Amino acid sequence: MKKKGFTLIELIVVIAILAVLGLLIVPKVFGYIEAGKSTTCANNRKLIERAILVAESKGVDSRTLTTVDAIQNVDGGLYAGGEVCPDKGKIAINKGKVYCTIHTGMTIGVDIFDINHDLEDLSTIGDLNIGNGDVIFWNGTYYINVKGKPNSITPADKAEIERIKKMSPEQYLSEYCVKVNFDKYYDESSGEKPKIGDIRKNTDISGDHYFVYYPNESNVDDRYNWIYIQPKPRKSK
Repeated sequence: MKKKGFTLIELIVVIAILAVLGLLIVPKVFGYIEAGKSTTCANNRKLIERAILVAESKGVDSRTLTTVDAIQNVDGGLYAGGEVCPDKGKIAINKGKVYCTIHTGMTIGVDIFDINHDLEDLSTIGDLNIGNGDVIFWNGTYYINVKGKPNSITPADKAEIERIKKMSPEQYLSEYCVKVNFDKYYDESSGEKPKIGDIRKNTDISGDHYFVYYPNESNVDDRYNWIYIQPKPRKSK
């Protein structure tokens, strides 16, 4: 007795089902691959940012670290080199932050503005171009900028620009910033929701590492709302 095979109609149905599954699955797989590349790029950029902070703690002026090669050449540095972006994106470094031309998501590194020091080189607080989430050091206290001023001011906001230029550091910190609390570290086991400016301290074989809480609406996972900060800014002259 002959075994019955597939009919032409049945084969067409199977092929159609496989085609539909392919349309549904392939984009997701491709998306996972792209997400993986983006994550790898972000993690590599975070490593470079931490290397910049470590270099600065060793006395290197971070303003001279404008290329990946420069960071790699720091004696005893944290970054040993290698490919940063799996998609060959161009890497740019500006004020301690590392950017990729393909993966534009922010990393967790921050600028630390030592107002006592920086205002010796610039004329006003407005000239510092302090950004949203950046950290400011002033007379022994750390603050985090929560309003993105003045770098988010448009050219049309001339009155606001002029107002900022006339501000004292105390007024700027009062209006646009929240004090970063180094006196008490956030306890993750407490179950309490962290507040902007709370500090979390992690310690490993390389030493103490600090993270300041600054929530971003795009971060579904709260772990990514902790910004890495090395609390050792340049010493004021």
